[in-house]
Amino acid sequence: MRRLHLAELEDQPWFPATIRNSMTDLLDFFIRHFRVYDSIVPILHNALKEASAHSILDLCSGGAGAIQRVQQILAQEHDFKVEIILSDLYPNKHAYERLIKLRDSGINYLSSSVDATKVPQNLTGFRTLFTSFHHFDSHDARKILSNAVKQGHGIAIFELSERSFRGALGPLFSAILSFFITPFLRPFSLKRIFYTYVVPIIPAAYLFDGLVSQLRSYTPEEMFELARNLGDKEYKWEAGFKKHDFLPFKINYLVGYKASDSALLSQPCLKLEHRTPAHDQ
Repeated sequence: MRRLHLAELEDQPWFPATIRNSMTDLLDFFIRHFRVYDSIVPILHNALKEASAHSILDLCSGGAGAIQRVQQILAQEHDFKVEIILSDLYPNKHAYERLIKLRDSGINYLSSSVDATKVPQNLTGFRTLFTSFHHFDSHDARKILSNAVKQGHGIAIFELSERSFRGALGPLFSAILSFFITPFLRPFSLKRIFYTYVVPIIPAAYLFDGLVSQLRSYTPEEMFELARNLGDKEYKWEAGFKKHDFLPFKINYLVGYKASDSALLSQPCLKLEHRTPAHDQ
């Protein structure tokens, strides 16, 4: 199935912030509780080590559940601590405030809007994008990669969506599940209750955007092609996928960082590798 760059509701400037934030809160809940990105932490850990990076600028953070969970695993399982700055074109400030109140969270956020295609030079750190790269057409997607390279920063992109029937089942299941979990989302919001049960705009918009996300998603090969020739031999690129530990879906990824030693420089500067653990065969 070829990629269709359709419009998602949450991308529109006119879309109500209350609905948008509720949708990102839902996505954040599913990502955290279903441990969506746990399996890719070793890939990010290796890239951070190779790039000698101990700070992350998370772009298009949404509800920020993905990067918070990743940070915890890096510290607990890899003894690797990172400081994180959250950013978004439409910052979900309430979600970010909840995170930074955690003791020794090592997380901060930018309250001003940050465009991932033209990140200000004063914002440093290894860049990450979780469940957001599909929002950009191929021109802007390449600008995101080019901007990171021009400023000398590493970048890692992880995408849950895929253009398949299986990919479409995720948003459908999540939209149905939202009716059961909404009362337990924090902070409690009467507006969220109203727009879920009385006028179910949130589940409907979540389902619509979720299905569109699948149609807009990039394959590892397509992401790899977007990175071609960026950084020339200074950058090492790797694209592939990793299956979820227990659910029937996969995470597509693209990782690129500046080579830090002659061994890396001697390797092919672009490399496509599908990482599938032995137990997934």
